[in-house]
Amino acid sequence: NNITGGAVKKTICLIDIGAKSSTISIVDAGSVKTSYSFSFNASHLTQSSSTDLTFLAEPIIAEIKSVLDEFFQKEKRKIQEIYLTGGASNSIGLKEHLQTSLAINVSVPNGFLEIVYNPILNKKLQEMNPSFSASLGVALGGLEN
Repeated sequence: NNITGGAVKKTICLIDIGAKSSTISIVDAGSVKTSYSFSFNASHLTQSSSTDLTFLAEPIIAEIKSVLDEFFQKEKRKIQEIYLTGGASNSIGLKEHLQTSLAINVSVPNGFLEIVYNPILNKKLQEMNPSFSASLGVALGGLEN
């Protein structure tokens, strides 16, 4: 519920670009409909500072399009929003590139939104946020139960 801003009726896509692999999950009305993992990882996006992000992101864009197309064929519903998580979420230009390539709003959710902390930590927590999104979700979910 926190990651979707309370909008559990939305059909969303969660993309977690991790250190070892990536996962694309489709969540519809608060329930996971499909989840797909593949070998694309954060190091693919940081291979070289001189390499164009457009080129580096193409494999994950192809995977996302495939998962979204398959979901649309089965459910006849389109994804309303994409949430990007994992350590690579802060890669410069990635969110904007995905948004342009997929023509869907892409955002990096703030996992610390409902946690009280000293404002002096804000910048550091924003940098760390994508790496801890899964842990924060589990922890906050456990607090609600």
